[in-house]
Amino acid sequence: YLINNTSLDIFVIDTRYAGTALYIEKYQEYGFSYGYDKLSSNPISNVLKSMGKKSIKFGLTYLSANKAHGIKANFGFVF
Repeated sequence: YLINNTSLDIFVIDTRYAGTALYIEKYQEYGFSYGYDKLSSNPISNVLKSMGKKSIKFGLTYLSANKAHGIKANFGFVF
């Protein structure tokens, strides 16, 4: 269920390196972000508008490689 003026982005990134032997030659990231795209009138958007922001998003990413694993939380805004 999405609230008006919000979006949900789901992504998969596959990164591969070439060249001499590397510790990690490839890894994958799986993640999502959710946030306000067009700010309407509510307490959160009023604060963001006062700071000159046009959108805000929060998300999580899971990184998987042969020799490493991790989770990343992210936050972003457009100004």
